[in-house]
Amino acid sequence: TVEAMHSGEEMIQRLQKETVRPDLFLLDFSMPDQNGLEVINWLREAGHRIPVIFITALAPDHPQIAKALKHRKAFLMRKPFTFRDLADQVTIALGDTLIGAP
Repeated sequence: TVEAMHSGEEMIQRLQKETVRPDLFLLDFSMPDQNGLEVINWLREAGHRIPVIFITALAPDHPQIAKALKHRKAFLMRKPFTFRDLADQVTIALGDTLIGAP
């Protein structure tokens, strides 16, 4: 099941209210209210280990991207990409979750 949200703040509010946790987040790194670094910082500080795939045109060595990717279970998809590229990255992110589970 896929669910779209329109902002990082909406995602955070939903996580705070709901007991069901998603298996994976696909986030545009440059959201209107918060960027991907701010969202993953909040997720990890709140104890969420959900994998995050950032979607962006920014390079991996961009300072904020580099900081975000230092978190565990953080992945990067650079625009443009194919559906196959996305499917492969989702498989890797979810596989990391299964392997990294305590």
